[in-house]
Amino acid sequence: MKRSTPFLLQTMYGLLAHALIACAHAGFPNPDPDYVFSFPKDHGNHPAFKIEWWYVIGHLYADTDSQQRYGFQATFFRNREHPVSATPQQAASPTFGETQIYMAHMSLTDLRAKKYQHETRLNRDGWNAYSRENTLDLRNGDWTFHLTADDNNQERFMLHATIGGVTRLQLQFQPLKPRVLFGEPGSSVSIKGDEPDARSYYITYTRLATNGTLTIDDQTIPVSGEAWMDHEISSNQVGAEIKGWDWTCIQFKDGRELKAYRLRTENTQISPHSRLIWIDQTNTLTYRKPDAYEWIEDGYWTSPETGARYPNRVILQTKDPQTQQTVRYSIIPLYAAQEMTDTISDIQYWEGACTVEDAAGRTVGNAYLELTGYAKDLSPRQ
Repeated sequence: MKRSTPFLLQTMYGLLAHALIACAHAGFPNPDPDYVFSFPKDHGNHPAFKIEWWYVIGHLYADTDSQQRYGFQATFFRNREHPVSATPQQAASPTFGETQIYMAHMSLTDLRAKKYQHETRLNRDGWNAYSRENTLDLRNGDWTFHLTADDNNQERFMLHATIGGVTRLQLQFQPLKPRVLFGEPGSSVSIKGDEPDARSYYITYTRLATNGTLTIDDQTIPVSGEAWMDHEISSNQVGAEIKGWDWTCIQFKDGRELKAYRLRTENTQISPHSRLIWIDQTNTLTYRKPDAYEWIEDGYWTSPETGARYPNRVILQTKDPQTQQTVRYSIIPLYAAQEMTDTISDIQYWEGACTVEDAAGRTVGNAYLELTGYAKDLSPRQ
């Protein structure tokens, strides 16, 4: 990988800004509302779509000391440079591997040490990076994420990664609940804008038992905990008016989960395509539109590196579908300085481990929080 290569830098920004935030993608397919998923095939690469990512975050505890706690993030991105329907001149690659570009982000938060480590990778298809089409099998450098199965043919996912060439993550994930297919009721697609292509396929495991080891400062630490895993496929995921978004996933102690996001437009207005979604113990989904929940900024952290001011303490207020009572949850960062600063693509965002408290101050779960568009507007460059 050559970080100074202009093509790679341009493509990198295209991956997160042009592909995630709306722009014209003539020739790329749009997710089909009537699509019928098939697994394990749909865990794999969907190469005709412009952008795709696999994302896993979680909370870990040392097996010998539950007070020794960690948060982690692993995200693998794929970006297609030209549509399948491109002319030979458009599709011609002047250099090997420019049809598909792969980026990955890795981070580890050591809460006892008050330390956040992160790293970015960028590679071309076949040049130290790939994703398979028929199953989950990803590589970016020496980082790998793949699907396997146990003796009972139950799904397991394996992550092997390093950060800075020193810290090592070797983790195994086993679903505690079946996968969820997020989409508008009666549809296979998640809609995040008025444009017909502002949509995605959205596959999630809301709770995975996690175990493995972390190697930090030459010490190998057996760990266990729980994780959340997303897989999104799209060609132009959100509307052109979106300037950034705030997203969270919560794993409650009662066996339920909650996902919520607000899509921010001009002057911090909230897009009507924002959603809050409850996932109950049986994986039944309850959707709330923006008029049925509140996302309240309750505290801030300013990055000394980028100057971005992140609203990283949040209150969510909505109605509990099981009790029909109004509930109020505080999402509180476990460590303030969890900013992913990507010097390759010049994209920065806050992605961090949080705890969740109810209105009485009782700890009721764990969360991860993602905040984008605060270091700079994520609208596509012209």
